[in-house]
Amino acid sequence: MAILVLFTASIANVGAQVATPAATPDATPVATPMATPVGSGYTPFRFEQTQTVTMMASVRSQEAGPPPGDWPWLQRVRDELNIDVQITWISDAGQYTPTLRTRAAANDLPDVFTTDLSTTSLLVQQGLAADWLPFRDFMPTYVRDRDVEALAPIGTFDGKQYSLVTKNADPYKGVIAIRQDWLENLGLEVPKTTDEFLAVAEAFTTQDPDGNGAADTYGFTGSVNFEGFIAGLGGFQGAFGDSAPWSVVDGKLVNRAVTEEHRQYLEFISRVQAAGVMDPDWVSQEALDSWAKWKAGRIGIVFEDWCALFCIQGYSEFKAANPTGSFVPIDPPVGPTGLSMAGERSNAGLQLGLSQRAVDEGRGEAVARLLEWINGPGYLATAHGEEGQGWERNAEGQILQIKEVSVLPYRQLTGWALIGSAEELVARYESVHSYDDGESIDVYSVLERSGAYPINDTTQWAAMPPAPAATYADFIRTQSEGEYAFMTGTRSFDEWDAYVETLNSIGLAEWTTQAEARARELGIIE
Repeated sequence: MAILVLFTASIANVGAQVATPAATPDATPVATPMATPVGSGYTPFRFEQTQTVTMMASVRSQEAGPPPGDWPWLQRVRDELNIDVQITWISDAGQYTPTLRTRAAANDLPDVFTTDLSTTSLLVQQGLAADWLPFRDFMPTYVRDRDVEALAPIGTFDGKQYSLVTKNADPYKGVIAIRQDWLENLGLEVPKTTDEFLAVAEAFTTQDPDGNGAADTYGFTGSVNFEGFIAGLGGFQGAFGDSAPWSVVDGKLVNRAVTEEHRQYLEFISRVQAAGVMDPDWVSQEALDSWAKWKAGRIGIVFEDWCALFCIQGYSEFKAANPTGSFVPIDPPVGPTGLSMAGERSNAGLQLGLSQRAVDEGRGEAVARLLEWINGPGYLATAHGEEGQGWERNAEGQILQIKEVSVLPYRQLTGWALIGSAEELVARYESVHSYDDGESIDVYSVLERSGAYPINDTTQWAAMPPAPAATYADFIRTQSEGEYAFMTGTRSFDEWDAYVETLNSIGLAEWTTQAEARARELGIIE
């Protein structure tokens, strides 16, 4: 809904200050196979008559493009299930939800699609979302392997499961990274505190760290998401105790948008903006634009998805523009009271919606059978691609993905199949790539480095209801515009109390009442 949510922790939990992902491992990491292989017990099934299923999906690798028309996966589904799958691909992840909602407004939803709780709530209000419960019997291994039953409360409205929520297959993906070569060029130490981060950002902006003689570098960048919230600076939130979507205070829920901790975070970002260390486009550009800035060598400190930065696609583009440049992961900043937290992770992962039109026209079973197949015999092809093209086995029998950029379009649907096992993580991320300047990036070590960050499990909050549909648009607009104004210094923090009163009057108070009822139902509060 808003900017990256982060939590508080003792500074004692923070590890070493620098970990350069450069060393080549002695051997491929060894993963213990799952006790019950994914899809175990799958019952083969094939429709007698050809079924058509439409899907909408965001590409996994945003710059690799969708699969080609002769993608072998489509033929596999035809051969094994007799289902003709037609996929609408969204290449810019930031445009996925707006596109889905636009299609909903035109009553043109695909049969099955990824969604989020707020969007699902709107679709339920419009009568466009269908109940998954009648179709779960057609997908027993999918339900079993992906914790669907345990996570069902998250997507259930009035006793109907409108969102099929599965366990999060991804490790914690956030990373705080800095240009090591710029630090060395300017004789600077790795920053630890928020004030030190700001000081280093000022040096990166004013002291020509790349030595090209031009004033074209900045400490930080950011972007604006589809709801108008500024993103890309969330690594600072934990330094101020900025909490989860909801916090329990004296037995009552408080939305993070109006907490004192969140206000302190916004105040710090206003300091960053006033210092002139931000990429000037940060308040208007989209995420892909901000990526282009650090790839071009214009940004010194990034709060990023670690694979977007360090996996071969992103880092190769960075090195092409900056042959001797180097990013390294560092610890999250420490705030004025000693708090530090990298981010949050929920065990609620992929959420799938089923259109009511698909059910009314008799395609609900075909959708369920397709998901069951993806969890069974279609797992490897969906998660990793074709054997020999997308993956291979090493001498120990461990599956390893082939990491060539040309392969990425064939794995764009991988998020629909991934299950998060240790074996799978090795397959996905065991990769060492060397560059012309001698730098080597061990991606799996970056995964482990990120996993050592202090983070918070926010799974319990995933079941909270979204903002009321009747006031959702006004509330989100007022909140995003308010945070934008506070961050950019166009609104004084003397007006914070008035801002909070406004949020409460246009839906937050009602939303909080609904969330408290849900929290009591789930035993989060008494």
